Amino acid sequence: MPAAEIVTIADAVTTAINDATLSQAVDAERVYVAPYDLKDLAELRVNVIPGGAESEQLSRSQHTHTKTVEVVSQKRTDRTKGMLDALTLFVEEIADLFRGQRLDEYEPAYCSSVIVSGHDPDLLDQEGRFVSVVSLTFEVRR
Repeated sequence: MPAAEIVTIADAVTTAINDATLSQAVDAERVYVAPYDLKDLAELRVNVIPGGAESEQLSRSQHTHTKTVEVVSQKRTDRTKGMLDALTLFVEEIADLFRGQRLDEYEPAYCSSVIVSGHDPDLLDQEGRFVSVVSLTFEVRR
């Protein structure tokens, strides 16, 4: 059964993260929701979530399809500067991995925009949970 294009893109993002050499070892997973209990976050969790889609007609025969995928990184921390610096670097590496690039696993998709939300200071303060979201926007023309 063929997959929706957004799912194909999310799978390609997951593969790219897992194949990349990054500062933190991860096993990214495509999911639809990324909730974890704090006890499950001893290791860094990276989830790729298929998001929304938009379409714009460029001409009678060509459209641009815009697809958004979110990469959510979560880890329980001891709130030390060193650990938080390392997690912030990891999130930056994820953003840099895709910025202005095509996906190896799905060549028609070009990453036209990367937005890094940073971490959630309330979750960090109250639970010791580092959570950061990288929103990736891909364009596909056809």
